[in-house]
Amino acid sequence: MAANFDFLRNSIQAEMDKLDEERERLTKALSELGGSDGSKPRGRRKAKAASATAPTKRKSGGRRRIARKGQRQGEVIEAIKAEPGITASQVAKKIGAAPSQVHAITKVLLAEAKPVIKKDGPKYMAA
Repeated sequence: MAANFDFLRNSIQAEMDKLDEERERLTKALSELGGSDGSKPRGRRKAKAASATAPTKRKSGGRRRIARKGQRQGEVIEAIKAEPGITASQVAKKIGAAPSQVHAITKVLLAEAKPVIKKDGPKYMAA
């Protein structure tokens, strides 16, 4: 029975020694990164987060224009009527919107009581 306790005690001590070595390795890595010793971290600085209220600038230097309520929905419907069988990605390129925005709009349009568009696979048509 004493042999079992010695075996367990030795196993636990061996695991604790491994953990001590790992702690030393991690402490060294942390200090090299500029950890708790107060030194500045080495390497790249974090980029400043853009303010949520700051207007986004276009490549042309002008301010970004926000679409009026329902404007994108109308643009999507017009693009689908003008080109039956168009995909959401093609609509997005045509109206200058993100494909995810077009997918969201078409989902809303399809869920209406009287949908103005219909979907056949990835293609959209006027109803």
